[in-house]
Amino acid sequence: MQPGDVRAVENPITAIFDLAEDVNARLPKIRKVVRYTRIFVAFWLFVDFLVILVLPAATGRPAGPAGSLGVLLFLPLLTLIFFARHWASGSLLRGVLTVGTFLVAGFVGLVVFLFSPLFGTVFLALYLLGLVILELTADLRRFLDYYALRHRVIQSVRSEDPVAFVPQGGDMVHRLIAYLGSKNPQVRTLAAAPQNVQAPAVLRGASGMVYQFDAFLGASSPPLWRGLGFGSPGYSLFVKAFGKAPSQRDLEALKRAAEDVCAATKAPPSRVIAVWKAGVNESLDSAAYGYVTSQVVTFSHRGTVYRCSLEVITESADGTYDFIPVISDGAYGQAA
Repeated sequence: MQPGDVRAVENPITAIFDLAEDVNARLPKIRKVVRYTRIFVAFWLFVDFLVILVLPAATGRPAGPAGSLGVLLFLPLLTLIFFARHWASGSLLRGVLTVGTFLVAGFVGLVVFLFSPLFGTVFLALYLLGLVILELTADLRRFLDYYALRHRVIQSVRSEDPVAFVPQGGDMVHRLIAYLGSKNPQVRTLAAAPQNVQAPAVLRGASGMVYQFDAFLGASSPPLWRGLGFGSPGYSLFVKAFGKAPSQRDLEALKRAAEDVCAATKAPPSRVIAVWKAGVNESLDSAAYGYVTSQVVTFSHRGTVYRCSLEVITESADGTYDFIPVISDGAYGQAA
């Protein structure tokens, strides 16, 4: 803890950043606590499972082959169904799995109650409590990952030069890719290989529709990620150029196109950019501004939802870029 009176605040904005730094400094220790808690609970679930199997024999009322087989088969099934709720992508499927959890738990509880009314029921209740604790600690771990990622993003934005100059040469799209490559080594590496860049790009979505982008820069995800969700998800950068300030309808169409293409390629969107060159006293209208700052491009894969903000990048008349909103490249927003 920081020394001094916790109630004393000199500058609220500075104090908020200092508090965030303090929390971020303690994240490794908190993560260790969460990891050890999950290991302990998982070990307890295994021991509890064995106790439920042998308890009827210990109390003098053996469950017999049928009862033991029922518990042996349905208790792991209960665990799988419980944790499959996290992998489910839709609310309807998640609800069905929740109902299935209660049905399987009721069956196991009936078997255990018949052969060991008191202690068997208690240990089954502890088993279910352990599953709930594991799920809660998983939520806590995901929140810690989100907080650490968000903290790194805010730090990177704060450390950036507040003025971004438009590079020389090429058209508006190629200048933007050159600028992004100067800020992100991954973009620079991908842009150096012609097979990774399409400008312009004609891409087909999962619906069968064909969409045209002014540039697409992508690195395909490996088969292990496409099949199981493990490993690198690849990289997908969409760029659409406009001769004037994009309207809300333009941004809605760009969002639909990027989502449809990502559903076909099985790769989450890394950045989805609408770029345009503004004249003197030209800017986005309020409807487009509200849309781009509130809507995100979403992609679901193996129970994880990836969110990527739409971004409008303006080449201003003074030779600088204006970003709405500011995106720290290379970071994904995820939510289970």
